[in-house]
Amino acid sequence: MPINRTGVMGGAWTPQPQQRGTGDQAQEAELIIPGDATIGTDTIPICQQTYTLTKGSAAAIILKAPTTAQSGTVIVITSGSAFAHVVTATGLLQDGVTGGAKSTITFGAFVGASITLVASQKKWNVLGINVAPVT
Repeated sequence: MPINRTGVMGGAWTPQPQQRGTGDQAQEAELIIPGDATIGTDTIPICQQTYTLTKGSAAAIILKAPTTAQSGTVIVITSGSAFAHVVTATGLLQDGVTGGAKSTITFGAFVGASITLVASQKKWNVLGINVAPVT
C-alpha cells in the first residue's frame, strides 16, 4: 500500500493525515526516525503505522507493551538505512518459537530489513519478518 503521511521523531511529533487522491479508503503512515543525537532514548508510539528507521548509525529504540484497548493494532518497522538497528520490547515479543516471549529485534544492516507486529493480550505477536531476528 502507498504511504501517505510522514512525521519526524525526536521531540514533539504529531501525525498529520493527508487524503490520497486515489479514492482508496485505507490509510497508512510513515514515521521517519532521523539520525539525531536523541534517537537512543526514543520510543515508538503505539499507532497503526509504518515506522522507517533512517538513523545514520545503529539506532536503539524502545517498544512498550500495548494496552488491552490497543489489541489488534498493527505496526510495521522497516529499516531505511543500512545499519543494525535494535528495537527492545522486554519480554513482549511472541514469535511462535518455543522459549517464551522474546525481548529484542535486531535488524540486519540492510535497507528493507523489516518486521510486522500485532498487539495481542498486552504483547506483540510477530506477523512477518524480513532479516530482523527476534531474540
